[in-house]
Amino acid sequence: MVGLDFFWISPTHYVPGSRYEEQSLCPRITTCAMLRRISDNKIFRVINTHLDHIGEPARVLGMKQIMAYIDEQNKKFDLPFFFLGDLNALPDSECIMYCKNSKAPETFELTESITDVTFHDYGKVTENYKIDYIFCDKETAKNKFTVTRWEDCSYGLWLSDHYPILCEIEF
Repeated sequence: MVGLDFFWISPTHYVPGSRYEEQSLCPRITTCAMLRRISDNKIFRVINTHLDHIGEPARVLGMKQIMAYIDEQNKKFDLPFFFLGDLNALPDSECIMYCKNSKAPETFELTESITDVTFHDYGKVTENYKIDYIFCDKETAKNKFTVTRWEDCSYGLWLSDHYPILCEIEF
């Protein structure tokens, strides 16, 4: 690991437990790790978050904050990035559209081929409820990649209440 940062999704990013007024009572954070690939020392960022589960306005504020953070970091060191998480937003929501239409940074959704449910509530939800995503920068998206939704359930035990999403990419 080259570096690690985290911040609260709020107007006061570095005040522990802070949140937007429009948000549920659950404070949310975003974590950013700068990683170095051992084989060639290539450095890239992985940004992970879990957006508000109740209100779209809070998710949009969070998405705007995260996109601004990535843009700010890219101005310091322009690196490939992966942005992922439980965004609690459906594909056609304002939150996801904001990310997809972002110009600074420009993003590409690696999980676009996943059109089925990602949140299943331990097998109880079967209708299309995709709320988990992986995005990357436009340049990285030009590389070959595959995306898989893990549907493992052994002896009635699920890995999570969400299907884990795996992306393998050559870059």
